[in-house]
Amino acid sequence: MKNKVIIIIPNYNGQKYFLDLLPLLATEKYFDFDLEIVIVDNNSADGSREYLENNYSQFTLIKNKENIGYVGANNIGYQYALKKKAKYIYLLNQDTIITKGF
Repeated sequence: MKNKVIIIIPNYNGQKYFLDLLPLLATEKYFDFDLEIVIVDNNSADGSREYLENNYSQFTLIKNKENIGYVGANNIGYQYALKKKAKYIYLLNQDTIITKGF
């Protein structure tokens, strides 16, 4: 059985950042663990939710009804990860730039 790894990405009006970050997360091959990407959206008004639903339905999207802030979104994602029994939990900023083969 592979280890469960969850990456939590809090979002508030960050659709422009997803153009760089999410394609790599969606296409990178992960052989040694079971990876789940969780995006916790703080009631964005820039089309982020629709963009994620239309382009990255393989990711888990948690929709907050209000902006509870960066820490609040991370806490919601963390609670989700605990329920999923993730062995490793990573917090990733929405504006993170990663390179191929990370």
